Amino acid sequence: MTEKRRLFRPIEVIAFLIGVALLLYIVMRQNGISLIERSEHVEIYRPSSRTENSQPLPRPSVDERQEEVDEALEQLAARISDDNKADWKAEVVEGLDGDEQRYLETVGERYQGQDQLQNARDWLKVLRGSYRTYDKVRSIFGESNGEAEALDRLKSSFDVPPEEVEAFARLGKQKLSDWATFLEEYATSGKPAAH
Repeated sequence: MTEKRRLFRPIEVIAFLIGVALLLYIVMRQNGISLIERSEHVEIYRPSSRTENSQPLPRPSVDERQEEVDEALEQLAARISDDNKADWKAEVVEGLDGDEQRYLETVGERYQGQDQLQNARDWLKVLRGSYRTYDKVRSIFGESNGEAEALDRLKSSFDVPPEEVEAFARLGKQKLSDWATFLEEYATSGKPAAH
């Protein structure tokens, strides 16, 4: 008895299927047919300013927020260092909230005209240092349980005598920018800031 030979061996069948699949793939690609397509597209929209009726935007992550702040500080430093632009305070800086911008503008006013601040890079150093002070004050007030704990943390975190911190607290200033200005001016001059 002689054994009948099969028409195709298993290896030939596999090679044939791979060839058909490859041919099918080439034809589909030439006709603009894609085997894999995106099922959704994400687009992030950030309005330039919020209206009164809009919902607050979700807080960005720490890294995103830091990038926004860095870009905003660079933009503000460039505006302040531009001698030809007298109205640098009138424009909104995207990436900073209103209180942050007002505080940094007071820093700009305080240091404007000083010889060591020649360009945007010098201003950026000053603004970054001032923003760190503001951010530290914000975190102290945000993480504290009440005014007494916040004042204790301010006394221990900044090199300001406790009686000066308490005297400033009695003035009833509530804005973070007021506190940051007071602490920064005290640290640079060694005496209470003009309240």
